[in-house]
This record gives sequence, structure tokens and C-alpha cells, in this order.
Amino acid sequence: MDTSEHPLSIGVFHGASPGHSPRHVATANAPGGLVAGRGHRLVYGAGGVGLIGAVARAAEPVRIAYDPCEALDMIASARAGAPAGASDAGA
Repeated sequence: MDTSEHPLSIGVFHGASPGHSPRHVATANAPGGLVAGRGHRLVYGAGGVGLIGAVARAAEPVRIAYDPCEALDMIASARAGAPAGASDAGA
């Protein structure tokens, strides 16, 4: 399937530690490179550390960090009828 005009958002779940061998990090680079090389977006969590960090760095510049706290805030705001990103602090 040609996705060049319709990039995908691809979620990756990986370890937040670098593993016990340099080969683990080297191997983790492959999926990130494929995602970036095909113009897709990488959605990932756990910050930029360990094996998931290696995948994310290999996917630059198209990667997208995923912050679970931000996602939960957006869901709560939507349920309350508030605009996305709105805060109820001080209310």
C-alpha cells in the first residue's frame, strides 16, 4: 500500500531501559528509521530513554512524543465540555 500521501501514526511499545547489550539499542533503531524513511509519524511513551528512546531518535524528525497525562487531561476536558487544553485550576 502506498501511504506517501496519507502518512500513518504508528504506536510503538518498547522498553525504557537500554538492555544488556549494545545490540539491543542498535536493533531498536531499525523500526524508527523505517517509520521516518516512509514519512510516517511515531507515537511513543516513556520519554526518550532506553530502547524506546533509541526508536524515537531514529524516527526524527517525524516522531511525536506521547504524554499520557496530557491525553487524560484532554479526555477529562472533553467530557466536561471544556475546550481541549483548558484547565479548571482555580475553579
